[in-house]
Amino acid sequence: MDDVPAYMRARRDDPDTSHGAAERAAEFAGKHKARIFAALRQASSGATNDEISRMTGIDPVAVARRMSELANDGLVEDSGLRRPTPTGRSAIVWRIKAAQAASA
Repeated sequence: MDDVPAYMRARRDDPDTSHGAAERAAEFAGKHKARIFAALRQASSGATNDEISRMTGIDPVAVARRMSELANDGLVEDSGLRRPTPTGRSAIVWRIKAAQAASA
């Protein structure tokens, strides 16, 4: 579920610490995506990044990064709905794409 190479997770001119973090991220990103996908499967009305974070225990920033990757992979999509975050901002409600839900 994760085929983003480590070199694409950090810019060429980033410090060495960023490149190290990018390599570590590649190790757990696939596991995160699988946990997020499983959580969305359980959330019949979809879920926001904050809701997914609470369901999975994954940091909200990491959830946001994985959601864009899952969307690019064609696995999830913006449902068109919005729900308020704990801070009151409007958040995307994500859902599993119909083709993915049907094949599960």
